[in-house]
Amino acid sequence: MLKDELQSLFIINKIKTTGWQNRIYINHILLMLRMMKKSKLSPAEGQLFFLLRNKYENEYLQLLKENDQEKYRAFMEDREVQLNYKEAEAESKQQKIAKRIKQELEEYKEWITIQKGMN
Repeated sequence: MLKDELQSLFIINKIKTTGWQNRIYINHILLMLRMMKKSKLSPAEGQLFFLLRNKYENEYLQLLKENDQEKYRAFMEDREVQLNYKEAEAESKQQKIAKRIKQELEEYKEWITIQKGMN
């Protein structure tokens, strides 16, 4: 292991609490940290980093918080914007559904009124 990686308190704590049989998990986190510290990634490294970042999202956030506060803050702000957008989109869908249900209910009431008028 590299000396820089062992200076990460997050990784040290993970090593202490992770059993030997789960060492691939530690290796993935170490690899992710190495890639985070590189200034430029090759296409293959970028793809691997993306996969690891998505697989170990909480670990990525902890490493980012520990190593680069600015990127962490920007990532969290972006995540909040995306969450707000998804909430607004879901709310919009719910409003469309409610509007459609209301419209169908009005049509049903009109239908029933016509049916009663015919009898």
